[in-house]
Amino acid sequence: MQIRSAQDLDGDYDAYCRLLTQLDAQHSRAEPRYYRSPAPPARPREYFRSLCGEADGGLLMAWDQDQAVGLASFDVQRFAHPVVVPRRVLFINDIVVAQGHQRQGVGQALMAGVRAWALAHDCSDLRLAVQEFNAPALSFYQAQGFAVQTRLLVRALD
Repeated sequence: MQIRSAQDLDGDYDAYCRLLTQLDAQHSRAEPRYYRSPAPPARPREYFRSLCGEADGGLLMAWDQDQAVGLASFDVQRFAHPVVVPRRVLFINDIVVAQGHQRQGVGQALMAGVRAWALAHDCSDLRLAVQEFNAPALSFYQAQGFAVQTRLLVRALD
């Protein structure tokens, strides 16, 4: 398996959309009030292009020979609020592993790649958000050393 930065190529874009379609379907099934599966393609080409080679973020893809089996997208956030210690934090926006490749080390390899990128770009922490319904992801992140720092509470008004 190879972890590499995505490139603005048709094959990378098609694989990116295929993997996000899987992620979008999972979220829209579990929380249809908040998530929906967009019409194809899963994300506009311009959005994908913005992730490729971004200075303060990026998109890593896991490849098993010529098949994309996972991805992680991320960006750097700067904290500069008066009561918060200033720092650069890498926020993981999306991470997904193809269904037939889960529990085979792909997620761990992606996390290692994200961590290496963050360290090389002077980030102090990794952060991500995960939905409460996603028990397998919660377990995976905890095994990777993540811990709850903040909880986002929601109250529907209808």
